[in-house]
Amino acid sequence: MPVLTILIGEMPGRIFRLEGESMVIGRLPECEVQLGEGGVSRMHARIAVSSLGVDIYDLSSTNGTFVNGERISQHPLRNGDKIRFGSTAVLRFNLQDELDEAFQREQFQKMTRDPLTGCHNRLYFDEELKRENAFAKRNGADLSLAMIDVDHFKYVNDTHGHSVGDLVLRELGQILYGQLRTYDILGRYGGEEFVALLRDAKMAGASVVAERLRAAVAASPFDIDGVSVPITVSVGVASASELPTRDPQALMRLADHRLYAAKTAGRNRVVSTGGDAARSRTEPVDQAAARAAIALRQQAARELTGAFVVQDDTILADASHGTASADRASVDGASADRASASEATPKKAVTARRATAVTKMKRRRSAASRPEDLPTQSEAPAAPTESSGDAE
Repeated sequence: MPVLTILIGEMPGRIFRLEGESMVIGRLPECEVQLGEGGVSRMHARIAVSSLGVDIYDLSSTNGTFVNGERISQHPLRNGDKIRFGSTAVLRFNLQDELDEAFQREQFQKMTRDPLTGCHNRLYFDEELKRENAFAKRNGADLSLAMIDVDHFKYVNDTHGHSVGDLVLRELGQILYGQLRTYDILGRYGGEEFVALLRDAKMAGASVVAERLRAAVAASPFDIDGVSVPITVSVGVASASELPTRDPQALMRLADHRLYAAKTAGRNRVVSTGGDAARSRTEPVDQAAARAAIALRQQAARELTGAFVVQDDTILADASHGTASADRASVDGASADRASASEATPKKAVTARRATAVTKMKRRRSAASRPEDLPTQSEAPAAPTESSGDAE
């Protein structure tokens, strides 16, 4: 049986069985072998199978068809030949028996499927999202996405155990699959979160599908080993037509934002409006700016005390919430609060002594404006000493 296996491309390891007398390779969904890479033409090449052998024909493609590195217009294929379509997609031609083909398909399934639910895993889903988004953009089609999260799933695990939680997720995957079209893509995105990619679906249709998913789960009895577990889901829906640019990550962020809105609104519902496509619930921390802020604060501490440096790496966490400018560790604001807790622990005692040193240093600075009041070196207050046991 002749087969093509993707070596380099969107889904390495994927197998296409060459059935019939002729198969077309290209970007169009109508092609028997569909490749989504940008360098592949809509109808790129054709493979013909006859009693004399297997031949490949280039269909006047823009970027050419290559067999073992040589550009061809027509070429007979032999076992092990490597075929490049355009600049990025490389497939291998093989003659395999049914056992070899079954083994390779099983390996591909293991790489692309979640073993618990049978849904596609995140790696596969992300690749399909990019491919479907590129196809929709080229052809002016729409693309929608529904993010689905199980409500109060932690309670299920804590109350009934993780084994019951696993069975709930497995059954949930089957319910969701039953409500989708055969060419829709369902993935398990992490934990109790699923995501459905709805090809050529506008927002109105995607909202209907999302509500159907929610209702099907709410109406399904999750009876596992005699235990009745009520399950509901919240769903956030987004459509690529809502976005100023066809960015798949922006589509994910918008659906995720609406999922969060469904959660905060009471759960067991679908949200398909609202949200800012340019932002997400969690934004990346600007590490360079955060480190620069730390350096500035450390320099200010040196100038203030002349004796020690305040270390405050927690500003990195603050930066992610937009509060990097807040001076949580400023010695001025903390002196009174820290002094009151100076006896609680050795660490707090060190902090209180540092605050006392700062207060004394301020007094010295204030006195510096009156030259006649400047203390001599022998009168200057001694810097506080710290034992090794109090070191932070």
